[in-house]
Amino acid sequence: MRTYELLYIIDGGKTEPEAAKVTDEVGAKLLSLGGKAKEQNVLGRKRLAYAIGKQDHGWYVLLHLEIDAAKANDFVKQLNVMNEVVRTVLVAAEEVPKPGEIVQTPTAVEESKEAAKVTVPEALRKSAKPVAGKAEEAPAADTTPAEDTDDEAEKKPAAEKKASAKDLEAALAEQLKDS
Repeated sequence: MRTYELLYIIDGGKTEPEAAKVTDEVGAKLLSLGGKAKEQNVLGRKRLAYAIGKQDHGWYVLLHLEIDAAKANDFVKQLNVMNEVVRTVLVAAEEVPKPGEIVQTPTAVEESKEAAKVTVPEALRKSAKPVAGKAEEAPAADTTPAEDTDDEAEKKPAAEKKASAKDLEAALAEQLKDS
């Protein structure tokens, strides 16, 4: 016998007593296949994420059960044949993490943002030398290098600022290729 978690949705047009009657029928089908219900939570009538068969609401029921693995598919098939049951999801309980075990992993967007944060050490920035013929290929930078202060930046012409930023980027790219 394996432990499973079953979430099924009952037709939202049913009243609460009618929904309770359907949950009893589901329990009877489980018992007829040799399974047993461990815990049942009626989560209530909720709005569906999308309409299913012109239904926009449903009664959500979460059932923890034990049944032989060979009979689990038959149980789900019997539920899918019932007109009152709109959707079913059966998951082996070993696959369901406990609340303390859930670890939030970073999304791909968060990982790419973290990877884009490249810091150039000050010593490398000062020692960067322009590479001949490579400055034209580097993308133009709109900002001045970090070592320029506001007073110094005002003294340099705009073209000189862009050229030094291009040279810095090209030199940095070349040094990163070499290492």
